[in-house]
Amino acid sequence: MAAKNIKTIKILGIDTSCDDTAISVVEITNFKSQIPNFRILSNIVSSQVKLHAKYGGVFPSLAKREHQKNLPMVLAKVLEILGSPTSPKILG
Repeated sequence: MAAKNIKTIKILGIDTSCDDTAISVVEITNFKSQIPNFRILSNIVSSQVKLHAKYGGVFPSLAKREHQKNLPMVLAKVLEILGSPTSPKILG
């Protein structure tokens, strides 16, 4: 399919900030016009704030392990919300 025929774009955004793990999917339609339409299809955030509170701040090695643990779970939740619990085909 040529790019000029594309009517909808879905964007997968993954963020691992200091103590948050987040994945979002945004759908853009009418993106070639001056006023494109944006719709958030899914936005899941897993926070580590409570986990790090007992240390008085973020403990880097713990944050790294939590991101590694949380990313697959957050992605699974996003795909479940989009109606595709086992395959990212919905994003393609």
